Amino acid sequence: MRPSSDEVAQAILEYYELPEDPPAPFENFPGAAGLSHREVVDRIAADPGFQAERIAELKNDPALPQYREEASGLLASLAEAGLPVLVVEHLHQLQVNGEKLDYKAQVPLLVEWLDRTDYFPLMGELVRTLSFAFAKKQARPVFLKLFRDLPELRTAAGHEVTEYIREDLRWTIGLGLAKFAEPAVADEYLDLITDPKYGGARTALVSALPKLKDDRAAAVAMGLLDDPSVAHMAVRALGKLNHTEAKPRIQALMDDPPSTWDDNDVCNVRTEARKALKKPG
Repeated sequence: MRPSSDEVAQAILEYYELPEDPPAPFENFPGAAGLSHREVVDRIAADPGFQAERIAELKNDPALPQYREEASGLLASLAEAGLPVLVVEHLHQLQVNGEKLDYKAQVPLLVEWLDRTDYFPLMGELVRTLSFAFAKKQARPVFLKLFRDLPELRTAAGHEVTEYIREDLRWTIGLGLAKFAEPAVADEYLDLITDPKYGGARTALVSALPKLKDDRAAAVAMGLLDDPSVAHMAVRALGKLNHTEAKPRIQALMDDPPSTWDDNDVCNVRTEARKALKKPG
């Protein structure tokens, strides 16, 4: 039986009131023998000591008061709805009785706040919290608008909004858009993917080209093989599309990448090329 909103709210509040001095993290951890990586991660994440440390870090974060002030109206509305989270991102991170929080009904509120805030820490959390299939219809138009034209951003007091911060947010939005990719938005996505001014923020969008199921996808990916910022994802897309005509170009990139590319770009392309060239055809 799904817990009531009051029970969910109580569980969230109890989560934030973990003992101040819990057992040392992993004190009784039996070890990783026989466990998968996922099982190890899940067991560590469930450890009360680990949880308490993370919550203490969050509560002691000097940027938290400003964040809470910037998001005060949103957090109050979420609390009224039975979701008294300390930060927005906990909506998709916390669990109650082993189940993720159900915040689908709050998607319109979250989208509204994303469209009106310019506070970088809150925007990033909102994007990540909305990057799920159930939010696609309402979140995607705002994601597209923001990807094309980010507002002037503000961040925590005493910190500068650098170009790296702006591109990091656009990259995060791109990840969400990639999850929302489908044939109905092929034209809009292809416009973004082929526009070099968006640089590496297009990475996830390029990888999602096969999801568009568009006849132009392979040609677009081929046209990106000369762009070091996204070439590795273009190679991945061509592999997923099983575009056999691309194999000579991919092989050439792996054997003799452009001398102007940096080591990281070359490594990324070679990694994806090895996978793509193994595909039959």
